[in-house]
Amino acid sequence: MMMQVDEEHHSLQDQKDQLNLRLKALKRQMDEAEEEIDRLEHGKKKLQRDLDEQQEANEQLQSQLKSLRSEMRRKTNSAPLDDDDDEDDISTDGETYFRSSSGYKRSCSQDNIISTFSL
Repeated sequence: MMMQVDEEHHSLQDQKDQLNLRLKALKRQMDEAEEEIDRLEHGKKKLQRDLDEQQEANEQLQSQLKSLRSEMRRKTNSAPLDDDDDEDDISTDGETYFRSSSGYKRSCSQDNIISTFSL
């Protein structure tokens, strides 16, 4: 009977040791999982900061674009239009004027000078 009790005690001690090893392994896994969660949360926060910065930069660029478009519209609207008073569109030196892409009238010689600077 004593041998049987001793054997059961030994068996229970083995089970206890195995359970302790299993508990340590599970704790280690839990610590690793928590570290992974912390790493992922840090990455998420960094991505969120980057996203916020990009959105702010986008808003600034949109504002600049809107301002430039308004300025272009204002300049286009304030550019002198072809007056109907110029009946023949001929300058005093005899050159014929034509409307340029900017809305102003230029002579052929003015256009040639401008095109040489554009190259």
